[in-house]
Amino acid sequence: MLDDPFPEVRAQAVQVMAASTDPAQVQILARYLSDGDPRVRRNVMLAAGRMGEPGLGLALHGLKDSTPAVRQAAAWAACHGGSGAFESLARLLQTERSRPVLENLLANLWRFDELPWQKVASVYGGSSDVFLRRAAAYSLSRTGADSARASGPGNAVATVRIGSGGA
Repeated sequence: MLDDPFPEVRAQAVQVMAASTDPAQVQILARYLSDGDPRVRRNVMLAAGRMGEPGLGLALHGLKDSTPAVRQAAAWAACHGGSGAFESLARLLQTERSRPVLENLLANLWRFDELPWQKVASVYGGSSDVFLRRAAAYSLSRTGADSARASGPGNAVATVRIGSGGA
């Protein structure tokens, strides 16, 4: 099925492979990094993310894909791949223009608990883009610490408040 001429079938075959976290599949999945259909490449990224660190190389390759949906899945996968992805993802935040890719990346930065991701995310805590601000706030709120503070435009400080309170 992975050699099928119909992209829907190849995408489905890769999706089935994503159900397994067996790192032995990395070599098979790598064959589909350059598939002509973005659904196939996107599913490769989902499989890479489910594998964790063994799938990191696939995810980092996907960050350079020309299709935003593939880069979005690659950002998610890289965040699941361990600390080796952090520098590449921090650079991507500087160059990426697709809001869904940035949103997904920002919302998953909290997974790098041992690295200085809060500083990277806090830049977006004061963003004028509500979607990016929300994604950064989500990651920052996962810490439960004072790191949920961000420098906003004009050096104003935006604070994410978490609590139970009425309106």
